Amino acid sequence: MSELISTDIVVIGGGVAGVCAALAAARQGASVSFITDRPVLGGNSSSEIRVWTRGAGGGGNLLSEEMGILGELKMRNLYTNPEFNVFLWDEVLLDVVLAESKIKLFLNTHVTGPELEDKRIRSVRAFQLDSEREFVFTGAYFIDATGDGTIGAAAGIPFVQGREGKDTYGEPNAPDKADPYTMGNSLFFISRKTDKPVPFIPPAYIHGIEKVKEFISGGGRVVNEKLNGCDYWWFEFGGTIDTIRDSQDIALELKRVSLGVWNYIKNSGEFDAANLTLEWVGSVPGKRESRRFTGAYVLKQQDLMNRTLFEDTVAYGGWYMDFHPAGGVYATESSCVQIPVFAYGIPFRCLYNPDFPNLLFAGRDISVSRAVFASSRDMDTCALTGHAAGTGAAWAVAHNVPPPKMKPEDIHRIQQLLLDGDLGLPALVKDAGKNLARKAKITVSSCLENLDALNDPEGAGELAQAGTVLMNEDWFLLVTKKKDVAFCEVLTKSAQKLTLQGKVSKQALPSRLANDPEARQITLDIAGGTGWTRIDFPPDFKAYEGFVMLTFPAADLALLTTAIQTTGFLAGLQWSADYRYPRVRMDIAGLYGPANLQDGVIRPYGTPRSWISGNEKEPTVTLEWEGEIKPEKLKLYFNPDLNREIPSSIACSLDSHHFFTPRQAMPPELVKDYRIELRKNGTWSVAGIVTDNWQYASVFQFPTADTDDGSSGDAVRVVVESTYGSPRAEVFEIEIY
Repeated sequence: MSELISTDIVVIGGGVAGVCAALAAARQGASVSFITDRPVLGGNSSSEIRVWTRGAGGGGNLLSEEMGILGELKMRNLYTNPEFNVFLWDEVLLDVVLAESKIKLFLNTHVTGPELEDKRIRSVRAFQLDSEREFVFTGAYFIDATGDGTIGAAAGIPFVQGREGKDTYGEPNAPDKADPYTMGNSLFFISRKTDKPVPFIPPAYIHGIEKVKEFISGGGRVVNEKLNGCDYWWFEFGGTIDTIRDSQDIALELKRVSLGVWNYIKNSGEFDAANLTLEWVGSVPGKRESRRFTGAYVLKQQDLMNRTLFEDTVAYGGWYMDFHPAGGVYATESSCVQIPVFAYGIPFRCLYNPDFPNLLFAGRDISVSRAVFASSRDMDTCALTGHAAGTGAAWAVAHNVPPPKMKPEDIHRIQQLLLDGDLGLPALVKDAGKNLARKAKITVSSCLENLDALNDPEGAGELAQAGTVLMNEDWFLLVTKKKDVAFCEVLTKSAQKLTLQGKVSKQALPSRLANDPEARQITLDIAGGTGWTRIDFPPDFKAYEGFVMLTFPAADLALLTTAIQTTGFLAGLQWSADYRYPRVRMDIAGLYGPANLQDGVIRPYGTPRSWISGNEKEPTVTLEWEGEIKPEKLKLYFNPDLNREIPSSIACSLDSHHFFTPRQAMPPELVKDYRIELRKNGTWSVAGIVTDNWQYASVFQFPTADTDDGSSGDAVRVVVESTYGSPRAEVFEIEIY
């Protein structure tokens, strides 16, 4: 007999989209049944498949690393799992999910199908493989985070499987005619070196060495004994058949491919592989593509190109439009074509179909064109849509309003809940609400008013000792310009005089790679030797305040750098994530002032939006009110270095084609220890101390005093005691409730 499980929301699918959806819904007070057919959480990022999470930052977008619930998970993983062990990533996800009392987790549980009434899902049936238990899950709302869109397809929601032709949406990168082709699945292996020779006797069913030589001969595919795991992302097959129906055949063929390559490495005599042994071989292929639902809105390539700002944005993407050939390893064309895009918004309307009011989509099955899907399928983006779907479903439960009937005020409140959940959305500002910090007078003990500390090694200490970065490939320079500032200077070194023709543009969220159609030509004259090179902004930039992106071709030139990062100033090669901090002279007075702490923006957009202290021992922020307040909670948004990716794991050799530079430790800019002080009757007392903070959004709960009125006072002071390495404190926003 089936067991009945009733909760407010049922989330099906245990990848990062499902994890974030379940956590988001539970944290909004909804009860959640969370169902996955796998024994571990994480989907493609789990130890079963071992693809590392990537997103907007990996696509070349700066200051764009995804936060929210996913960011919380990634920061926790960075702190507790600095080696990025994929098994420990599994445990991070499981630990956080199990800590939520409103989530009922069902592992190894396969959902067999939904039951509908008037296009509303009433329940889904499921079978738990190891316990032999059957379930019926009921709920007010359901979230399909299965990747394949299994629930929505069975319910009858229209979907697309394959590529639209140009005649559908007029997209530049759509094929001339529609076809059913998709990207294929992949399956990897991981090897390790031992201290003695290890033989490999190949199974009879795998591809032989000559066959392997045939399919690695084209498409830019690389094989050697040093590569591992995701280095072999091009072990790809299934795009010309059905990645759902033919999944077993695809998996077996991928085993033939992957072990065939391993046999080639071990037994062809072409590699130094005698002492290598297999550490792990995948059994569950990672899937890139199958169904895409048709929702209330289909996000199209033109939306990305135009950088459209939607009124109902609830998530964002920014990975390349990353097209893989349907033929996979047997294709003759390039293994992938990656087209950089600026970070783009994803509207709430992409997460539901208006005819099916109580089912939301999350992950790679959301409503996008195939061209956009090539970007939005990336796991970090999928996770943000899960966070949005879970939050939207919880709002629908609490207010008895299905997504198709939501009014603009409902969408606004969902967006505010996402911001409260630390998911920064481009161009959106947090409402003041009950945030007492927005009504306070804020003063700071010091403020970064100039960049001299970066240019004076004696004044800034050991961290500012000059380094250099060679600009021997196409390179970029990001600076932040104040209104009425006409120029900046950068410290350069060259053997001779140079004149470079480059481009300059205003970018609210800068990208080192995406083509900006509004970019202007700019000329850079560089004197020989080491000295300050002046960069004049175009005259019509005079009234502009914000990020300025400059790009130039390769040159026999070096920029001098510092080890101290200042948000909004960055340099490097365009096709590299090995970022450097240029030594710049520029008027920045007031740019990093205390007003940023109460502007409602929790991460950089347009400008850095942060307060940065001077170099002092204990930087301090003081908030004062005319009368007494009774604070209960304080929330601080710190800087986790949003330029650099935080992956789930690193199961590869970090070959240069990944364009990825791993973090070596916790971000130096992140505040580690701080104390909170409360002033009452003119006397300051310590309300509490936070040590070893690892979070982007750090929350402090004020203690409840023995008196009836609890803790109260007319001022709060935040004292930064230490960071993870920076000589300065940095905070994006402060909130007190």
